[in-house]
Amino acid sequence: FKEILHVTQIQELTALGYWAKFEYELYDVSVAGLIYNSTKAEYTEESILKMYEFNNTNDRIKHKLTELTDRKRIVVFVPSVSAAKKLATEVPNSAAVYGDMPKDEREYIIRKFKEGKIRVVFNMQILTTGFDYPELDCIIFGRCTSSLSLYYQMSGRGCRIHPDKKDCLIVDFSGMVQRFGKVEDFHYEQQKGVWKLFGANNVLLSGIPIHEI
Repeated sequence: FKEILHVTQIQELTALGYWAKFEYELYDVSVAGLIYNSTKAEYTEESILKMYEFNNTNDRIKHKLTELTDRKRIVVFVPSVSAAKKLATEVPNSAAVYGDMPKDEREYIIRKFKEGKIRVVFNMQILTTGFDYPELDCIIFGRCTSSLSLYYQMSGRGCRIHPDKKDCLIVDFSGMVQRFGKVEDFHYEQQKGVWKLFGANNVLLSGIPIHEI
């Protein structure tokens, strides 16, 4: 296969009611200390953790959760296992999931979350892909990434539609929305035979070095 015959844009899916509407709350954060790793495709784990601590993200997340009384199912992305565990001990009706926890325990928490028995799940690189839960109505970005695909995957957890869900709130303590733009503004265009991804105001997002976005 060498040709793309049809492209359905996110804006079309949203307009037709197949993609949940997103609402955004963006917060000022300092990203001055972020450092690219040797691949130049992602930040170093150390600098991501330093950004999290410098911006007092842990306390900002806790405070925000007390305000989100109208949100019933919340996923929070954090930069470390220790951050996930700590928040789970400090926030009522919450739990943490991460890669090296026992599989049965992780599956139990996710099941209780989907059943509505747990309101908030703090996770470290677990619920980014393959997690299908249409009722999810809030996502909090507590960790940052320079990966466009990871940002898209994380946001995509909230795009599923459900009769009991009017929208999904994205709370950004990471600066990613400011960097990449809102996902519903992503659109593909073909230029000189090459498909390219653009964001709001036609900012080019694909085919260029990450640091130039």
